[in-house]
Amino acid sequence: MADLLSLVEFKALTGVDATNNMDDPQITALIPAASRTIQSFVDRKFEVAAGPATERTFQYDGAGVVDIDDCTSVTSVTTDAGVLGEVYPLTGHQWTAQPGDEAETYYYLLVHSGPFNSFSPEMGFERNLDQYDAGLWKPVTISVTATWGWPAIPADVKLAAAWTIQDALSKPGGDNISAEAIEGYSRSWAGAFSSLALPNRARDLLVNYQRAF
Repeated sequence: MADLLSLVEFKALTGVDATNNMDDPQITALIPAASRTIQSFVDRKFEVAAGPATERTFQYDGAGVVDIDDCTSVTSVTTDAGVLGEVYPLTGHQWTAQPGDEAETYYYLLVHSGPFNSFSPEMGFERNLDQYDAGLWKPVTISVTATWGWPAIPADVKLAAAWTIQDALSKPGGDNISAEAIEGYSRSWAGAFSSLALPNRARDLLVNYQRAF
């Protein structure tokens, strides 16, 4: 998992003088730990979109919703309809990327229809799936070609990460410290959080990013 912010961004967000490097080792150690905890809490990676659209495959339970990885655009959707070796393209009216047309990032698809059951060609489909041997059936998968990731890591997510680190730094008796030298004011950090370590103000920012499914 990528870090959600840099040392420079942490200082800017928390008002620390850029020339003050006293806590730089601790902050640097806590950035990846806080990033992992936040990404686990919301169940998403906040990867920044890069490169061309690629295909990823997801299992489909027939409920009309497919939970996909975060993406900035969806190019095409296909399914095997549970038949080994088959590929059925879904037309644009058979699926909708959500959570809405105005969203900058999509993370699930509404599936309106498709070749997911046995049917007759008389219903308008080219293949009669009930003629396939039972040994060819498998769990249904849906393949999505998309540009995966976010346009950028959201500013409020960066702020939540900064607050989480700041909160840990302010607690010299906290769970993250593995050693402390009082005379030299030196602290050693274990570099790990639990989701309970997220301060309430950070949780308030992150709750809107938690996966719904």
